[in-house]
Amino acid sequence: MEKQLILTDFGADFTGRQDISDAFAAACAEAGRRKMPLLIPLGRYKVSKTLLVPSDCTILADDGARIFSDGDMPKRRDDYLLTNADPVGGNRNITIRGGVWDGNSMGKQNKKPSDIFDPNGFSGVVLNFRNVENLHLSDLIVANAVGYHIRMAVLSHFVIENIGFLADHPGATQDGLHFNGEVHDGTVRHIRALSYGLTTDDLIALNADDSMERIENFGMLRGEISDITFENLFAENAHTLIRLLSVTAPIRNIKI
Repeated sequence: MEKQLILTDFGADFTGRQDISDAFAAACAEAGRRKMPLLIPLGRYKVSKTLLVPSDCTILADDGARIFSDGDMPKRRDDYLLTNADPVGGNRNITIRGGVWDGNSMGKQNKKPSDIFDPNGFSGVVLNFRNVENLHLSDLIVANAVGYHIRMAVLSHFVIENIGFLADHPGATQDGLHFNGEVHDGTVRHIRALSYGLTTDDLIALNADDSMERIENFGMLRGEISDITFENLFAENAHTLIRLLSVTAPIRNIKI
């Protein structure tokens, strides 16, 4: 059996009462140093500060582990449930498998501002990745997004598979997998909307060109999207199954 570090051994509360952000950071650092996967066991885990995932990090979450956004902590720009640690310099070799990743859309502080161009506004993104080479996401449920479920840009050599989207109360502009610019060489398969009416916007969005001034896209960029294969996509009563948006940046070699 592969040796693993366990998040609760670093003081993370599994009852959902206390913030686990600092424990997660310490556990990720140790997992990287020892080159071991980090296990999130069965339980509820409250996140008050964005979880940052460094390079060469593997996170294995139990199917019964629910990692959720603290609804009492005010949210601003660049707040997410989880993102890669270095969106400027870039990260490599990030794997996340399993678990329920919950944006807690009904949390009283987990709201987008009425001004969609508010420069400090909360985007509502649950999982965010920018500038990652070799990203592997699998066997996740992403639940109760305020905005996009998973948002990505500047991505290469990635696999995203067996992802489900769930909502207790579907809201507006809830993309499933949202790709902005400079995304290349990927495989996306077995993607399902688990709730009727999801996604309320695009299940899959390939937006090579978009408004970077809107809060949903803060931190993203325009650019080419190429060489991606999609297979086995399902949604019942989604707004759009797949959107391809190109004005000047090309979208090339997409197989569905």
